[in-house]
Amino acid sequence: MSYETLIEEIRTRLDSSHQAALDLSLQDIRRLVPKNPAENKQVPDGANAITRVGLATASSPTYVGKASDIHFIQSIRQCVHGPGAEEEVSAQNYSQTYVSESLSVLTHPLLFPSQTEADQYLDVCWNTLGFAIRMGQSIGLHVESPSTVSSRQSWMTDRDHKRRTWYSMYVLDRLLALQLGRPMAIHEAEFQVELPSVNDQSPFISSSHEDSGSGSAAEHGCTMAYFLQVIQFSHIVGLVIHNIYRPTQVDLSPDQMLQSASTLDQSLLDWKMKLPRHLRFDLGHTFEKSLSYKRQRNMLAVKHHHLRALIHRPFLCLPLLRMNNQPFMNLLLRNKERIAEAEWNCVHEAQQTAHLLHHVVDEESLVHDFPWWQMISCLICASSILFVAESYCHHSNGTNGRSSSQNLREDAETCLKVFEALSVNSAAAQKAADILVGLSRIRRSTEEGGFYQLCCEADLE
Repeated sequence: MSYETLIEEIRTRLDSSHQAALDLSLQDIRRLVPKNPAENKQVPDGANAITRVGLATASSPTYVGKASDIHFIQSIRQCVHGPGAEEEVSAQNYSQTYVSESLSVLTHPLLFPSQTEADQYLDVCWNTLGFAIRMGQSIGLHVESPSTVSSRQSWMTDRDHKRRTWYSMYVLDRLLALQLGRPMAIHEAEFQVELPSVNDQSPFISSSHEDSGSGSAAEHGCTMAYFLQVIQFSHIVGLVIHNIYRPTQVDLSPDQMLQSASTLDQSLLDWKMKLPRHLRFDLGHTFEKSLSYKRQRNMLAVKHHHLRALIHRPFLCLPLLRMNNQPFMNLLLRNKERIAEAEWNCVHEAQQTAHLLHHVVDEESLVHDFPWWQMISCLICASSILFVAESYCHHSNGTNGRSSSQNLREDAETCLKVFEALSVNSAAAQKAADILVGLSRIRRSTEEGGFYQLCCEADLE
């Protein structure tokens, strides 16, 4: 939609006095704009600001931060094609959010959106959670107060329910903040709620569990143990966002980031080592028949590999992705061994994410045995890391011989196969598959030079 058409659409919705004011403003703007803007690049900022912001908003309607896989992929594209390269539309995001092409391109719309448009925004994987958190805070879920209920039993039930509700929002808040690279809405210093009791099984035990096909009552009894581990994991997620991926990370020196990554990595490994035996996804479970335990381990494994890869991703292929960042280049010269280890940890965890899918026999198993709604972000993250690592080690042996470029490419293709399977019933999975195909297209178009040539030059420097 053109700028003039947009203005006319807005103008028809205004009363006569506002139409007159708008016309006067447009006259002032048009006086500043040359007749042929293409011939004069020195257009005053005030004259062209709305147009520039409008185009930027239309092509990238939602914000993604540095922790998100989309931000990382855009960085790869800029590295290959240069900062002025235009992004493919499919590479912007895999969100299924509808964004209007008219009023939404203005930074300050003159009118509120229609009820229909507003309802579409209210339905987003992000706004709904924000509303729930604010409502929870307004009724006091974020603090615990002495009971005023006479029946102790009813008070205990109510208390446990509130704790489960609050920490469910806490877990989702951390998860979405990590996937989208957006700020967290819940901060530890601003709530005081005890963890749910491991003995609190009421929401998970059903009288019909024998017919559910999902395990015995004892297995249901361990669901709260799983939830408690996810809460502890989510605390580490918050630390990763704050210490490595917060918007002000430019204020952190590379040395501080490297130290933070080392500390957070140890915290994550400690969390894994302290998992109950039946949740240890890194150990064997021969002859175990519990489907519930298997699924819980799969979910914890996906979360663990994804987060550990993100902890070390800022140090992936520094000579290529950070070649113009002198502080990072200096860090690489001072700490080559530590950087190499961080880089390998990142690549290894991306591979482990792909390896989790080696024994998936069909789409139904994937959807039931893994957190499929979380898998898109995790697999895009893993595949983009594998793409960079495979391209870089093709010439520079970036993994120090611990993995071949062929293995890295095969693992990336595993992720693509999963997206192709899910795309039949998921628009988001189809968009994710398009992103991976786009990355593969970049590789094919630059194998004779381009990206690989950049890798060689960066390695020589």
